[in-house]
Amino acid sequence: MAILTWPTCAFLTSVEWTPPDPPTQVNRSEWTGREQVAILPNAGRWAAKVSIEPKQTEDDALDTEAFRVELKGRVNSFRMPAVLKPQFASATPVIVNGAGQTGYSLAVTGPAGVTIKRGHKLTVGDQLLMSLSTVTLDGSGHGTLTLSNPLRLSPPNSAAVEVVNPTCLVKLASPGAGWTGSYPNMIDFAQFDVEETF
Repeated sequence: MAILTWPTCAFLTSVEWTPPDPPTQVNRSEWTGREQVAILPNAGRWAAKVSIEPKQTEDDALDTEAFRVELKGRVNSFRMPAVLKPQFASATPVIVNGAGQTGYSLAVTGPAGVTIKRGHKLTVGDQLLMSLSTVTLDGSGHGTLTLSNPLRLSPPNSAAVEVVNPTCLVKLASPGAGWTGSYPNMIDFAQFDVEETF
């Protein structure tokens, strides 16, 4: 369905992330006790419990309430900020370096000397990923990132890699969360659960 725009007035106060652990099946030998694990790498999803700050102005409250209603439960999705503040102080244009990339690594290019740290989040297309290695782009601006989970789609050459303000394409995991109005002018939004959608 539709991808809605996250309201600019909806400031995140806390996000409790659950990483996209892929489904696994563990087979253990009754004779030797040895285990084999089968993994379905592309099926894992990010999930989060999200809290946004209470609203005190009418315009902010109305916009956030309308956004919540416009989601229509689990029908529509939105690009939720994946970080509480920018990961870099200024614009850092990082792009995919080469077509046909798949799996757990991604060759990128950007400003020489930029360091993408282990644990930094990034968005490629609409997929949220995490860098599992610290990479400083070389003198030519090239580097290869090790990813937390495999690329679901091979991004085109020169596709943008969002490293400053990454997002995660999500839907509500359960549609029950709403808001509470209290005197004199406070609107408090209930914590809500989201999960990655693709």
